[in-house]
Amino acid sequence: MVVSERQQLQRLSTAGSYAAHMATSAFTVVLVAPAGYEFDLGQAAAYMQLAAVEHGVGSCVTVLHDHAAARVMLDVPEDLTCCWTITFGYSAEAPPPPKKGGRPTARCVGALRAVYGGAMKTIGVLGGLGPQATIDFEQRLHRVAQRLTSQQGDTVYPPLVSWFFRELPVLMPVDGSSPSELPPVNPRLLEAAQALGSHADFLVITSNGVHIWQTEIEAAAGKPVVSMVDAVVAEVQRRGCRLLGLVDFRPAAWSVYPPRLEQLGLSWVELSALYRDSLAEVMRAVNTGRNSYAEEAQLRLAISILRMHHADGIILACTEFPLALSGALDPDLINPAELLAETAARAALD
Repeated sequence: MVVSERQQLQRLSTAGSYAAHMATSAFTVVLVAPAGYEFDLGQAAAYMQLAAVEHGVGSCVTVLHDHAAARVMLDVPEDLTCCWTITFGYSAEAPPPPKKGGRPTARCVGALRAVYGGAMKTIGVLGGLGPQATIDFEQRLHRVAQRLTSQQGDTVYPPLVSWFFRELPVLMPVDGSSPSELPPVNPRLLEAAQALGSHADFLVITSNGVHIWQTEIEAAAGKPVVSMVDAVVAEVQRRGCRLLGLVDFRPAAWSVYPPRLEQLGLSWVELSALYRDSLAEVMRAVNTGRNSYAEEAQLRLAISILRMHHADGIILACTEFPLALSGALDPDLINPAELLAETAARAALD
C-alpha cells in the first residue's frame, strides 16, 4: 500500500515509536499481508529498496508498533498485518545524483505501484469524437507516463479503457436542418459513459465541445471527469493571458470556454460565422484522414485573424485542429489535448 498524502503520512507516523521521519517522507510503502508471509514481505522490501537506490532515492524500514491504530488509519482488515513499512525520500545529507533524469521519487512511486499492488487509477477514455484526436490523446498520455515513471516494460502505463463513440454527441433535427440552438445530448453517449464508469476510476473526454455535458456524463458514469477545460483554464492562468482567441467552428454560445474565461475576468474574441464554417470543414477533413495543405492554410488564416485582434493566447478549441498543423505549435497556441494528457497521467499516478 502506497501512502503519499501528507496528512495521512503525519497521522501514520504517530503509530510507531521511531516513525517521526515518516511524516516528512516523499512516500511510504506499507507492507500488508496475512500472518506467516514475513519472508515474502522481506523479499519485497529488499527489492523495493534496491529499486529506489537506482533512482537516487533513500529508504528506511520502519515499524508501526501500534498495530490497532495503524489498521484503523489504513482501513486494513483484521486478518492482515500492517506493522512493517518502508519510508522513501532523499537523505538529510546531500544525496548522490540520481542515475536517471527527471523526477526520481515520482518515477519510483509509479514503478512500485505498478509492480507491488497496481495502485494506479484506471482512466476511462470517452473518445471517438473524433477518432484521430482520441488516438493523439492516448499517444500523448503514454509519452507523459514515460516521462513521469521508470519504465518496466509496459507495466507502468496507466490502465486505460477506451470507448470510441461512433455517433454524433447530439440529437440533430430529424428534417436535416441546422439547429438554431444547442441540440440535446445523445442519450447513447450517456450510456457509453455509464459503461466506462463501471471499469474506470475517472473519465476523460477527448473532445472540447462534449464537456458542455460534463455534469450529465459524470452523473451517468458515477465517476468524476478530469476536465480538459479545467486544464486549459489552469494553463491560461499560468501564462497570465488577458485576451484569449477561440479557434472554434461552434458559436461562442455553444462553446465551453467563454463562461469559464469570464468567471476569471478574462476577455475573449471569436471568429466570424464565415470563418467558423470553414473550420468545420477542417475538422471533417482531419476526421476522414484527407486533410492537406489547404486545410492547414485555412486554419492558419483563422489564427492570424485572432492575432490581429491582439489575442495573447489562442485556444485550439477543437482537438482535430492541432493535427492539421505541421511542425511544432507556435508559443501562443494552446493545445487542450496536450494539457489533458499531462493532467490525466498525473491523476492516474496520484
